[in-house]
Amino acid sequence: LQAWAQALYDKRIADNDRGEPFASTTAYCLPAGVPLMMRAAAYPIQILQTPAQLTMLFEENGIFRIVQANGENPQDPEPAFMGHSIGRWARDTLLVDTVGLTSQTTLDTLGMPHTEQLHVVERIRRTSPDKIEDIMHLDDPGAFTRPWTLQPTYSRQTPGTQLLEYVCSNQRNEPKTPVGVQQGGS
Repeated sequence: LQAWAQALYDKRIADNDRGEPFASTTAYCLPAGVPLMMRAAAYPIQILQTPAQLTMLFEENGIFRIVQANGENPQDPEPAFMGHSIGRWARDTLLVDTVGLTSQTTLDTLGMPHTEQLHVVERIRRTSPDKIEDIMHLDDPGAFTRPWTLQPTYSRQTPGTQLLEYVCSNQRNEPKTPVGVQQGGS
């Protein structure tokens, strides 16, 4: 990490050690974003593939990620939680190139920062009938001193597993009375 990013990360870790954890975007019911959604998936992911795109459905927060097939990333994309991803197959490996990521997200749950210059290139492939690896190459000249790599692995869910409804609630904006419930009366 560059000095500014290391100092911020060290502060967030020290705060966490004092019992004041960093509040990531998920604490506000917002997406963890790429690459954290891919590296720390605590809930199932369903992958749907068509000739035009690959769609990843995340049970956590009901989020989706679209990887457009054989396109080009925009020159100046609007920053977003999932960014803008294009993909193409190279034999048995899906190559995914993602840009346009918002700096609101972090690279881990402790709050490792990045900038909107973050560029993520993934090599996703099946390593066995029940395992998929995702080799992620992260490059961010605004926050890193050099590119680095992560390698999460995913396991196939048991047959028949379905994504469940996931409702995130932080009680911040909830109505005082549940919707559809009348107050008072007999």
